[in-house]
Amino acid sequence: MEPSILSKPNAEIPIILGQWWKSDANVVRDEALATGADPNASDSLLINGQPGDLFPCSNQVQIKFNFPF
Repeated sequence: MEPSILSKPNAEIPIILGQWWKSDANVVRDEALATGADPNASDSLLINGQPGDLFPCSNQVQIKFNFPF
């Protein structure tokens, strides 16, 4: 086994991706299955439960990560 060119990480930080639906997600799924069409797009995409700066319900505290290349 060859040694890795990457250094050992200092910490592991989980990143959880999700979707926010204003409508019932089960109804959206059922409609897509019944028609064979793509489901309607979600109202927002979430990263660690936060929808981002475009929504007033986002947390004002942001966590930023720097990734060296």
